[in-house]
Amino acid sequence: MVIIASIIGFLGNESVAVFRIRVGKEIGSAALIADGQHARVDGLTSLAVLFGAVGVWLGYPLADPIVGLFITITILRIVWASGKAVFVRLLDGVDPEPYILQQKYYRQLFIFINREWLISHYPLV
Repeated sequence: MVIIASIIGFLGNESVAVFRIRVGKEIGSAALIADGQHARVDGLTSLAVLFGAVGVWLGYPLADPIVGLFITITILRIVWASGKAVFVRLLDGVDPEPYILQQKYYRQLFIFINREWLISHYPLV
C-alpha cells in the first residue's frame, strides 16, 4: 500500500510542480515558482518514503534515516534558491534581462535616428 501511495503522491505533486513553475516563469512570479518547487519537494519526499520503506523491508534499518537525510538536504537547497529569488523581489529587485534588452533597443534606435538626421542634413551629393 505504501508503494502505491508514494508513487501516486510523487506523480501528482510533480505534475503540479511542473505546471506552477512553468506558469510562474511565464508571468514572472517568484512566489508561484517557489510554490512549484515546494510541490516538487513534496513529490520527492513521497518517492523517498518509498525508497526508505523498501530499504527497511529488505533488511536495511538505516535506509529510512539515510533517506531522511537526503530529503533534508534537498529541502535546504530548494529553500535557499527560492528564498534568494523571493528576497530579491521583496527588496524591489528586478530581473536584469529585460533591462539589458531595453538598453540594446534604445541604443539601436539612437543610432538609427542619428544616422537619418545626418543623411537629411548632410547629403553626400
